[in-house]
Amino acid sequence: MGTVKEEWVSFDESLPKMHRGSDDPLQEGELNDIPLDEEKKPAPISLPPPVVPPRPSRSPVMDDVPAEIVISKHEEHSKHSSRRSSVDSGGLQPKPAALDNVNRNGKIAATIFPTNSHLAWVAPPVYDRDTLPQALADVGLPAEVYTAIVRRITDDTRFRCYAMGFSRILPTWVVFSIFFLLLMLVSSPDGGFAVMVMTLCWMVMLFVGVFFCIVIRKHLRIGLTECIGEANKDLLHHSLIVGVQDRGQLSCHKVVLIFMKYDVSECLVDIEKLLRVSNASTKPKPIIMTHDEMTNAVDCLLRGYIQPYIKGHVKRRFLFPTRPSEGVSDFRPKHCQKQHCLCQYIEAEHFNTIKETWYERLI
Repeated sequence: MGTVKEEWVSFDESLPKMHRGSDDPLQEGELNDIPLDEEKKPAPISLPPPVVPPRPSRSPVMDDVPAEIVISKHEEHSKHSSRRSSVDSGGLQPKPAALDNVNRNGKIAATIFPTNSHLAWVAPPVYDRDTLPQALADVGLPAEVYTAIVRRITDDTRFRCYAMGFSRILPTWVVFSIFFLLLMLVSSPDGGFAVMVMTLCWMVMLFVGVFFCIVIRKHLRIGLTECIGEANKDLLHHSLIVGVQDRGQLSCHKVVLIFMKYDVSECLVDIEKLLRVSNASTKPKPIIMTHDEMTNAVDCLLRGYIQPYIKGHVKRRFLFPTRPSEGVSDFRPKHCQKQHCLCQYIEAEHFNTIKETWYERLI
């Protein structure tokens, strides 16, 4: 076979040359400029250039001035509504002013110890009335109010009787009874029926004496509660309450005064609600009180439970359980963060208490 010689095809040579004067509208140069179909390429699509806003010139004076963001009314309204919805759904919320009282209530501000050293085992406790502790000065308690409160407590006969007799009357009676029994046995060396009868009489005397000692202790406790309630009448205006704790068994120099931080304004409102409900359900007819009578009744009820509340607080009786082994509380944190508040204690001890029997009323 013969080889086929490849030749480049030139359209310029194959087409006849046309003169410029011919009738064909296409000229020679125009015909050569027409591309073939194989040489046609898609024309690129040109996009408009992006519009870039002009950058404002930065003044050297404004370099240290922070930028201010302008928020429209609609954006501000939507921001407030979203914040309100997050608060309702349990999210973070701003700390209210009442939360400060919750964290503050129930904290011991100061503990005042007796200063007497002569015959401290039998003499009533004496406190320094003229020197205001720094812890009480920090919370805004005036020195004259502190002096008046300490004088009112220590000069009261009910406080003196409690300090000298509450923790000592029962051990004193038991010791005296044992001494009397030994004396009786020594006086009858022969024994016999008379000694047996006297021993039975001594046992009866011992139990009767113990019963009367318990009754006396109850009245001493009631007298101290009334004394402390009267002393707190002027102290409540300074968001403080005071109580007495007997830390000794035989000595009198361990009876201390405890000042506690407590704002009772919110507790007074809840106690008034409880008292109104209790009066409305009284049989045979409801009890109706005026506004002044209700205010006085609520104030007296609150001050009457301050002393047992402080005594129970020091012994850690009102703490909320922190683990399942400690049980379940009937209340939730209200006006105190870690323990029952004063109105919850009054609700449990005064309004929800079970009716006492005749012998429980004596002791």
